[in-house]
Amino acid sequence: MGNAPVHAISIKQPFVEQILQRKKHFEYRSRATKITGTVFLYASSTPRTGLPASQWNMVGKTRDDVDYGVVVGTIEIIRCIERSPRGFAYALKNPVRFKTPRRPKKPPRPQPCFWRPRF
Repeated sequence: MGNAPVHAISIKQPFVEQILQRKKHFEYRSRATKITGTVFLYASSTPRTGLPASQWNMVGKTRDDVDYGVVVGTIEIIRCIERSPRGFAYALKNPVRFKTPRRPKKPPRPQPCFWRPRF
């Protein structure tokens, strides 16, 4: 993979799919990050619960049609923007979907925001 990313960001479905389809451009978190550049995009092992159907309809898929617990591609984090008092927005661009998702050897438990996958 040449200059491969070191970190992975863990995000729940359907937000991962929204990012890959270029429909979501910010990831909102309670903490700032200094990590920028290309990172792996990891689809958390469980979906986000309690979402309106519109979040799934946006991507044209159901819970059963998306990947979980795998690195599905890469995304570039271009900056972290403070959104006082509610947290931070990580600005995203250039999503790339892998043809075949990659299962890490040891996914972290509990799931942190950023981690270093090994394949």
